Amino acid sequence: MNRNLILTVLLAVFIYAGAFGPYYLEFRRAEAERAAEEQRIGQIEQEMAAREQLREQRLEAVEKEREEKAADLYDFHSSYSRARNTFEERVKNLSGNPRAENIGQIIELTEERLQANLDFKKELEGMEFPQALENFYDAKMDFLDNDHQVWSATKDYYTGSSSYNTSELEHLHTLNLGLFARAEEELARVYSSYGLQDLLKDF
Repeated sequence: MNRNLILTVLLAVFIYAGAFGPYYLEFRRAEAERAAEEQRIGQIEQEMAAREQLREQRLEAVEKEREEKAADLYDFHSSYSRARNTFEERVKNLSGNPRAENIGQIIELTEERLQANLDFKKELEGMEFPQALENFYDAKMDFLDNDHQVWSATKDYYTGSSSYNTSELEHLHTLNLGLFARAEEELARVYSSYGLQDLLKDF
């Protein structure tokens, strides 16, 4: 009886082991796959965190650079606005000067206008323009160079040594205003891009 019972138990154990074996192996395989998947997800999360940290560092660097450029523009504005306002005040005074009663006085005023141009240009050439204003500097110099040519032609016109007639001379002055406007638009664009548009009120 005991012998038969032992055989029955052993047989049941073998049958159970044989039936459970494949499930156990499948369980171990699933565990291994789950562990590998968790490891892969962990690596992806680490990579994403590293990319996000790099992105934040780049944003901080960009913002820092932007703030530094804005500070450079702000510092530059003080000396530039002073020189520009001086130039424009001289131009305004010459334009409305009551001395222009004859050709000789007009020529004299024109020479003073040319000198105002040269003085302003010289002052700008002595300034250190921020990198953000490189295009503005080029546009401003284009205007001043052309402005000098226009007023030289105007002087020649009044001295009788110019080949330009009145309408041609007026056309040159109109083109000059266009160059002035182009420089102003570039300055306004740069100032606005750095949140400094309020500085334009100084002009």
